[in-house]
Amino acid sequence: MIKLSGTWHIPDGLTAQDIDPHYFAVHVPNVRRLPKLQRHVVLRAIDWPEGTHASCWRGADIFFDSRADFDAAIASPEWAAIEADGFMPSVAGLEIEVFDVEDEFILPDAPAPGHAPEGATVTCLRGTWHIPNGMTPEEIDPHYFNVHVPNVRSLPRLSRHVVLKTIEWPAGANPRSWRGAETWATTHEDFDAQIASAEWAKVEVDGFMPSVAGLHIDVFDVEQEWTPNGAS
Repeated sequence: MIKLSGTWHIPDGLTAQDIDPHYFAVHVPNVRRLPKLQRHVVLRAIDWPEGTHASCWRGADIFFDSRADFDAAIASPEWAAIEADGFMPSVAGLEIEVFDVEDEFILPDAPAPGHAPEGATVTCLRGTWHIPNGMTPEEIDPHYFNVHVPNVRSLPRLSRHVVLKTIEWPAGANPRSWRGAETWATTHEDFDAQIASAEWAKVEVDGFMPSVAGLHIDVFDVEQEWTPNGAS
């Protein structure tokens, strides 16, 4: 599965009320017309840790079953309509990355994508990182998969853990990161319980996070997770 992720800011001198109505009324419907789109997630960044400011205002993810489907969507008239609908030039700091979704681990009792309980405040923590200068993926990935991933998947009240591998896009460009990952909680209270847990403390000291470069973490409220069958 391929995922395109974007984040953006509110331009100086404007407010969310100047940007969001056009986003939801025009841009979101245009995105959901893309051919072979499998999922569209609308995110709003939240301050985390407490007392800090989020690095962006919103984010969004679009999913396709394959790279061929993704490439076809990008080449489609529907994508051209997205580029021309006025949203992207209206925001500040737009950043886009494309990932191969290597593993989407969903707990047995967790809701499937697009089927969160009505009224639930689903929370998603997303991190991306680089390989340090002078090192190779082969020096980082084994510890990540053998130690860090199992520790993350032991977190209490975890609903989903996603392992991402950044891919170059457009062709010939250098990706902004090496890998990414997400942890999901069905409610914000569950997320807070994860962060306060002994299992989270173990994640912090298992040696992975200080071993990588450019670790960047955002936390989002998942406002919508749309799928073609109409769930959101």
